[in-house]
Amino acid sequence: MPTWTGNGANELWSTVGNWDTAVPTAATTAVFNNTGGNSNKNVTITAGASCLSLTCTGYTGQMNFANNLTVATNVTLGAGMTTSGSANIVKTGTGTLTSNGVQLSGGITLPTGAGTTQTFGDNWLITGSFGGNAGATIIVGGGFTASIGGSLTSPAGQTINTTPLLYLLRGTGTLSGFYTSGTGASTIQISSSGTVTQGATTFSAVNFTYAAGSYNSTNTITIQTGTTTFNNVSSLLFNSLLFGPAAGQVITLNSNMYVSGALTAGANTGTINGSTLYVGGNIATNAVGFLGTSTIEMSGSSAASITTAGVGIIQNNLTINKSGGATVTLPTAGTITWGTTGRTLTYTAGSINVSTSTFTIPANISVTINGMPFYNLTLPGLATYTINSPISVSNNLTLAATGNTTFTGSSGWTCANLICSTGPRTLTLADSSSGASYRTTATASLIGAAANQITMTSNNPTIQAIWTLDNGAAQSLAYVNGTRINSSQGATVWSFGGTLTSTSNWGSGSAPATTAYTYVC
Repeated sequence: MPTWTGNGANELWSTVGNWDTAVPTAATTAVFNNTGGNSNKNVTITAGASCLSLTCTGYTGQMNFANNLTVATNVTLGAGMTTSGSANIVKTGTGTLTSNGVQLSGGITLPTGAGTTQTFGDNWLITGSFGGNAGATIIVGGGFTASIGGSLTSPAGQTINTTPLLYLLRGTGTLSGFYTSGTGASTIQISSSGTVTQGATTFSAVNFTYAAGSYNSTNTITIQTGTTTFNNVSSLLFNSLLFGPAAGQVITLNSNMYVSGALTAGANTGTINGSTLYVGGNIATNAVGFLGTSTIEMSGSSAASITTAGVGIIQNNLTINKSGGATVTLPTAGTITWGTTGRTLTYTAGSINVSTSTFTIPANISVTINGMPFYNLTLPGLATYTINSPISVSNNLTLAATGNTTFTGSSGWTCANLICSTGPRTLTLADSSSGASYRTTATASLIGAAANQITMTSNNPTIQAIWTLDNGAAQSLAYVNGTRINSSQGATVWSFGGTLTSTSNWGSGSAPATTAYTYVC
């Protein structure tokens, strides 16, 4: 166990005369203490310096990190010592890191290769960087703080597993790599006097908090297992968000979050809870998609799209609010399944290219749709839809399967083709006193059966609802009961086998058929 004496003509680590026995090696512990009154003798780390562990209890001199010092196991600095130089402590094995309040002038490089455990024994004030060569390294934080003046980083695909530890980034450096928490969530806090640049980064059960400084997000944040929480980030602009392939991926937003690029679904459901997530780029969803309580708002002035391969799910509140007339393009194929009870779909500004997409809203829910245009809109079952600004369906509004459909609110819809081919079913429209009206411009195809009729009715027992079938539109209505429905502004509506009560401009047909009436003025 070589002990530093500092008796040589210089203060170099590599000088044999500065140690009581021999220069430490990777197999021996380097001891700096007060033996022989040499506690204040400075030391300069030389190239290739290494030891099994470093113990500086009682040492009051200065350790100059002119070169890296490789330490296999424990590092214990002395409460009265100082450090200088910008080189690193390079860890190669499992150990405990204890600073005793000493500021480290350099950084700490984590082991390469097989996983090790690094345990923080107390808080660390690190002038340089932390991380760098992590190989499935477990960091046991113990609730302590690693205050880092440089970068917090590990190579892509590597892991820093952390039990609770505050990584405080307080200078200029890079945040990148793969971070995950095993027991409890660690915190990465940006409280910088400079600029922290975020590269490709993966978070799993991390608390990310912004306090001060410049944050430059240049790459994707991937969300893995557990709940990652973003705090006070509304003044930042992130690059893009990707939900990774693992299960149990959750984001909690305790403030609004702005992403200039894409939001992309992974192989398992991504949950987004809390405040609003503003997305400037594309939303790529899939059959597991997104859910949660947050509003996802497509914002900014750049063109964007919602894409899916097959079926895509978005259950969150969804708002399209593009500035400068920017266009949001919906899928040319496939189906977007949107909504769950209590959610709202809103079109506020920008241009929407509906392409040939189909939006499906799940059965047995109550949602609000405001101003949204669709190509195909499918309402598959029992549900209530509140509409407070008009929506349009340029192709098919389809009431599929069974179950009653209710429309409420101060506005209604316009569709090219209104389709319902199953009964028994009741289609309830908001009465005219609400300000709502409904219109079909091309085809009404409502086909019930003698024993399973379709009823179209007003939600008010005394006031009619307005449904207008345009003059010249084709219609095929069989076993449709019209009850308190006013269609007097358009073509006469003919229903075979239905019961007509308190209707305007309706008539009984002689047989199921499709007819078209041309309005001549």
